[in-house]
Amino acid sequence: MDSWTTLDDLAAARERFAAALPGWRPPSVHAIGLATADATDFLIVNKGAALTAVVLSTVCGHRSGTASYTLTEERLDAAIALLAPAEACTEVGHPNMRVWRSIRATPLPAGTTIVAVFIDDDLQVERLRAEPAVS
Repeated sequence: MDSWTTLDDLAAARERFAAALPGWRPPSVHAIGLATADATDFLIVNKGAALTAVVLSTVCGHRSGTASYTLTEERLDAAIALLAPAEACTEVGHPNMRVWRSIRATPLPAGTTIVAVFIDDDLQVERLRAEPAVS
C-alpha cells in the first residue's frame, strides 16, 4: 500500500486527485452528515481545498458548485480506502478518517442516510448560519 508520510506528500496526493477530475474547483466548505427526513446532523465540517474535499469529490463525481450527494456505504468505503495512505502522516490528526470510520462502524438507524455536502462560496455558508433554527 502506498503511504504519504509528509505534508508535501498530502499536498501532492491532493493535486493528483484534482488533476484526475477535469473542471474540479475546491469548495469553500465540505461536510459529512447523517440525514433523516427531519434534519441533517453534520459530523464534520471542513473549510478550504483539503485532501478530503477532492477524495469525496472523486467518489461522488463532484466537480464544482454547491451540491449534496447521498453516500452509500460503498462510496464511503471507497473514500476511506482512497484517503487511508494519508494516515501515515503524523503531522495531522486525521479527524475526517475517524469520523468516516465511526460512521461505518455503527449501524445507521432506519431512515438515515449518509450525505456529503459541498458549498461553493462563503456567502452561502453565512446565509445558512443566519437561518433561524427550526424546532
